Amino acid sequence: MVRVRHLDQLSRLVRHASGAPALALTLILSGSLAACGGDLPDGTDALPESDVPPEGGGGGGPTLPTVQFSTLTSNADESVASVDLTVTLTPASPVVATVNYAVAGGTATNGGTDYTLASGMLTFTAGETSKTVTITHVDDSLSETNETLSVQLSSPSGAELGAVMAHLHTITDNDSLPTVEVDIASSTADEATTPALLEVVLSTA
Repeated sequence: MVRVRHLDQLSRLVRHASGAPALALTLILSGSLAACGGDLPDGTDALPESDVPPEGGGGGGPTLPTVQFSTLTSNADESVASVDLTVTLTPASPVVATVNYAVAGGTATNGGTDYTLASGMLTFTAGETSKTVTITHVDDSLSETNETLSVQLSSPSGAELGAVMAHLHTITDNDSLPTVEVDIASSTADEATTPALLEVVLSTA
């Protein structure tokens, strides 16, 4: 229970409470502030000036938990069917927290060419501290360089983004370089036959 003596104390208390929803204030006004020119009558208890929240706040709300990837980078062979990227919420929250994720670049091609990953939202129920984003690899027969994709977190609710808000995943190619060779070891032809054709083949496209 709080008693205020001056109007400016009352105004500052109300502004402080509006910034902290969990704070409940009971204000007891002894008489009419307006009738006494903004002051309480003599002898009425008042909140000491030092206990009134200063202008500009100072109370604030509770600190939000941090949501972020557990690591900056990862890599896996394309023959590995899928890879889970871990997203953490620290500390655990007593209420639901969410965060969006989406591919934000890289040299690999989404949509079933090199991998598959659709944009989505992670939902941490009360007490949960870990969720995963799953990348599905495509194991093709093409010889190519290692390829990457970047996954980005955004638009948190009930939490704030941590330092590791993006994760870079590398897909390691597992196919050998194709070979090139003449399709037969030897051939013969009459000298009058021109031209003589030899077929050269590439083992894979």
